[in-house]
Amino acid sequence: MHTKQINGITAKYYQAFKGSVRIKRSKDIDEAAQKIFRTETQKLLEDLYEESKRKFLKAQNQEEPAGNLSHSEVYLTEEEAKAFFEQLTEFVEKHTERQHPDQKLYDVFTTIAKLDE
Repeated sequence: MHTKQINGITAKYYQAFKGSVRIKRSKDIDEAAQKIFRTETQKLLEDLYEESKRKFLKAQNQEEPAGNLSHSEVYLTEEEAKAFFEQLTEFVEKHTERQHPDQKLYDVFTTIAKLDE
């Protein structure tokens, strides 16, 4: 966050969220806490989805549009799912700073969720 004085008013500017959030809840919480957890999780997901969608659509209006959209369902063991996300996180962390002048900024948004069949 950084602040800026504008006509005597302090404006606060926040950096967009970068990183990952692991959402997991205890099975031992009461019904009211579960409802709050679901509501807050839904709000977070909606905000992240909307921001990613906004950036994706904006990219399509550029002079040279670029973007990939993918959706898949895969079968993984717990270990494979953990390894996949760790590899993805490691890759992203290695590329958060520009290292070459020819690199361009890409927005990467991922989710992984274990589903009941």
